[in-house]
Amino acid sequence: LNSLQFSSTVITADTLRQASTIRSLTSLNMYQTNLDADVIRGMEHLTRLPMLQHLQINVVNDELARAISKLSTLTYLSIQEGDLTDEGAASLAQLTNLRGMYLTNSLRQINVDALRKQMPQCQITFNLKNPSGR
Repeated sequence: LNSLQFSSTVITADTLRQASTIRSLTSLNMYQTNLDADVIRGMEHLTRLPMLQHLQINVVNDELARAISKLSTLTYLSIQEGDLTDEGAASLAQLTNLRGMYLTNSLRQINVDALRKQMPQCQITFNLKNPSGR
């Protein structure tokens, strides 16, 4: 098994602990899921996945961005929604192996520009779904 997709479910720290036992996992998709309050604690388990390269996640805040920044093997990150500040963006910039990042309604444009400067190795795509809502 190298790809795991969760859909219409609640992700917990225990869910991530169990997923971390799949050492061959290269792709984890958590779009269309609900992340419970302790999922940030559970993200540390994903650092045990030596081949994890792709992560798709529904909602990210600064604290979760700090946890994601420890996933040093990631080459692609997709974030559906969130409210990241400059601090969260700086955490994501620590992902030096990242080659692609897709952001939707996750950051203010100024943060995306800063990320592009901090991560020249990474192709960053930003799609603001509802510009009037910002």
